Amino acid sequence: QSLSRSAGRNLHRVFANLMYTDDPLLLCCGAARTARMVLCWEWCVGKVGLWMANPIKRTIGVHVDWTGVSFLVCSAVAWVPRAKAVKAIAQITDAKESRLSLADYRKLLGRLANYVFVLSLSPRMMAGLWSVLKGSWDPGAEVALTPFMEEKLDAWMGFLTTVAAVTA
Repeated sequence: QSLSRSAGRNLHRVFANLMYTDDPLLLCCGAARTARMVLCWEWCVGKVGLWMANPIKRTIGVHVDWTGVSFLVCSAVAWVPRAKAVKAIAQITDAKESRLSLADYRKLLGRLANYVFVLSLSPRMMAGLWSVLKGSWDPGAEVALTPFMEEKLDAWMGFLTTVAAVTA
């Protein structure tokens, strides 16, 4: 109850279903609930006519990777894996040095927007970064950043190089 009070939201649940585009993340407490959750998920997917991911991509347990972020559920910790952080840092560096195409910049922003969603970061971290992609644009052209955009990407560099993790 104290955790709910400090978080400012109800955390008295034993099941959660998060979804980012077509990637679901189902969380629950206990072996019996886990078995029921899997059966319910299979039933729901079958009723709607969706295809489940290949078995190799399915994960069950206390550690899971989901949409480019790792979760250790028993400790309520989520983090950007080193390889993903290094790739984003390299792309940010390329963007700041005008060596990143607009197509690759768009992919970078998709990755960063995903981190905002999954890690419950402030949406303000993305403010102004999409402006060069408004209207029609040439995917092969190099990105030209404004000083405000560079400031925002510097903030992302700081996050990815120092923290890149959150706790519940």
